[in-house]
Amino acid sequence: MTSVAIESFLDPSNSSSQEAYSRSQQTNALVAVKWINYHQIEDNHDDSKILVCGSGSQIKCFLELLESVCEQRTIKRLICAADCELVMLTDSKFWTDYGCRIVSWRKEEYEDDIVRRTRLAAKQKPVFTVIDFEPTLRRLHRQFYIVAECGRVLLYQKRQARWKEICAPLLPALADRGVVVENLEDDCRYLMPAEDRDCAGSEASSDDLAYSSSMSSSDFPECDR
Repeated sequence: MTSVAIESFLDPSNSSSQEAYSRSQQTNALVAVKWINYHQIEDNHDDSKILVCGSGSQIKCFLELLESVCEQRTIKRLICAADCELVMLTDSKFWTDYGCRIVSWRKEEYEDDIVRRTRLAAKQKPVFTVIDFEPTLRRLHRQFYIVAECGRVLLYQKRQARWKEICAPLLPALADRGVVVENLEDDCRYLMPAEDRDCAGSEASSDDLAYSSSMSSSDFPECDR
């Protein structure tokens, strides 16, 4: 990994990145890129896709750092699923020049439609890696139907109680398919300033809690995922 590029990206004197992205967004992006580099995703499963979920600004922050340390072919394998600020991606070079696939994951859209469009964006290629910067139970449920067997789902969540709340209903079903779920927040804490480490994580939304209470075993039919 190009350490100079990373240091420049996180340098407080770098006004361009500081104005565009929060410290938390930059730190999350850095951990995700380091994970990709460490596991050499660009060399493994060469025909597979990487699904990145979050807001448009968080995903773009991740893409800009990834561009400086990874080969272009890694960027071309990304599917970007944004629930807001979609224009930040559609107006960017990552879509026009690199051909990143972009999918809208707005919560008002039908779940089946979101899963179907994301699968189409993968062009019949397996999705072995999912990175979610703002996880919810609803989004993890979508990812359950998208991630390939023996894949990995990488989530960011500061609060351990919230982490369990998101993952507990789905962990058995994911484990049955050999999918590993990891919380990358522990890695973030070593990189963030002390004042940021104590910030509270996002609370469960009423929409997410209602979604959790409505789930049952019938939500996971035996089908071709």
